[in-house]
Amino acid sequence: MKRILTSIVLLLLAVPAFAQDSAAPAGMTMLHLADGATLWGEIVSHDPGALAFRRLDNGGLVKLPWSSLDVAQSETLRETYGYVDHTEDELMIEADRLVLDDGSEVIGKIVTRTDNALLVKTATAIVPVPKVRLRGSAGTLQVPALEVYTREELYQSERANLVLDSASSHYDLARFCERILDFARARDHYAEAQALDKNFKPDEMPGLISRAKTRAENQAQLDYLYKVDLLRARRRFDEAQKLVDAFAELYPSSSLQPDVEKKKKQIAKSRDQALREEVVSLYHFHLGRVVEGKVRNPEFGLDAALEYATDKLATDLENAVLADLQRQVTKSVSIEEVRKLWAERKSAPAQKATYGIGTWLLGDDEARKGLAEDAPKAAQSEKDVERAKLEDKIKRYLANQAMVKKSKLDADKEGEPAKFWTTWNVAGKKQWLMAFFVERTKVFQVNKVLFSNCPDCGGQGVREILNAGSARTNPSAQGGGRQGNGGGPNSAGLSLIDCPTCHHVGIRRRVSYR
Repeated sequence: MKRILTSIVLLLLAVPAFAQDSAAPAGMTMLHLADGATLWGEIVSHDPGALAFRRLDNGGLVKLPWSSLDVAQSETLRETYGYVDHTEDELMIEADRLVLDDGSEVIGKIVTRTDNALLVKTATAIVPVPKVRLRGSAGTLQVPALEVYTREELYQSERANLVLDSASSHYDLARFCERILDFARARDHYAEAQALDKNFKPDEMPGLISRAKTRAENQAQLDYLYKVDLLRARRRFDEAQKLVDAFAELYPSSSLQPDVEKKKKQIAKSRDQALREEVVSLYHFHLGRVVEGKVRNPEFGLDAALEYATDKLATDLENAVLADLQRQVTKSVSIEEVRKLWAERKSAPAQKATYGIGTWLLGDDEARKGLAEDAPKAAQSEKDVERAKLEDKIKRYLANQAMVKKSKLDADKEGEPAKFWTTWNVAGKKQWLMAFFVERTKVFQVNKVLFSNCPDCGGQGVREILNAGSARTNPSAQGGGRQGNGGGPNSAGLSLIDCPTCHHVGIRRRVSYR
């Protein structure tokens, strides 16, 4: 309420000064303050930090920081007086991006296509790119126009639209020159606009001319810092850092030293951001790559795989990520920094690895670890009763099998896991070892463990076979199965055997991790 009353009083005080005219007196301006109040008066002077304002109500002269004004009006006035840095609105164009077989990039405009190559225009040359070196199709992206065209080419192209006797046309061309960082020409066209029409933007022109003049005097230094920005934008941080560090020696008395310090902070921030983005994807990428490199070796057996996953794999993974970060982002990154960035990762995408048909290699307990047993349900029909009997029969069979295994090692199956691993395909072994590594180490974060039934036995762990009966029948030849009817070796009926796919584990285990 107090703020509203203040505004009303100020407006009432301002009324007598121009009550006899429907328009405000010449030179009068209404300022909107950040707290919601308004002031009528005249802007006497201004600088990059504040403006001097003579109040209409009492004639007092006050200095108001730009921050004390409403944000929208502050931005409008600062732009009018030339205090807004228009070089931030650098001219951007759409360019073609070609990725080569060595991972490098060529960015420019494709001007010609031949049977064997693409000719790409850049600001420095027309580069022939052999088609055989392309990796994937060409894409497009927004880049600074100066990466594709020279400053002279851009200027001459825009100058063709200039109306020589128009102050507004010279003003527009000067603004364009600022966007391509051609400050000497910007200064000249601003001056020409002012000379053609003294009443054209009278409050704005002096500030624009002064700023363009200052920047034209520092053109070489600004071009130098622009190269730093380009290198940073292309994630060539080491080169950008080298250039910005050399600035003080090249221009020891430069007034742009504050800008140089800002560039250093920008490089450091962009470098850190790039490392954080890459470290997550590289960890996931190299886990699969490092593991696959090992399991492709036919001599890399199951025992060696288990030892490698719990001993050396974590180190090899770190070193592979480090090497890629040093190649792609910056040579200065260390293994300690890689570990820190990985530990601080956030919102990493979930990945999955499965033990697949090799789940049984974990053993019954480890394979089923975390698997919640369903609560038993009362039989409600004959079908349910039969199912319950079968389940009870299977449980008794599995219990018997467990007792046999504890009392006597089956010599015929002693080398079965190693034999299975030797004959398993590379994709299966790769997934198995990745899942094993994720669960046995703390390098990755396990989100949850997922289970699915063995498709061959439906999760029962055993299969029924029909025993037709024979004097020569040997129960042990059928996986040590027990006959469903309790008869002798010559009896016909159904027998249970271990599922040959899941080895009576009944499930397949997979892991979701980050």
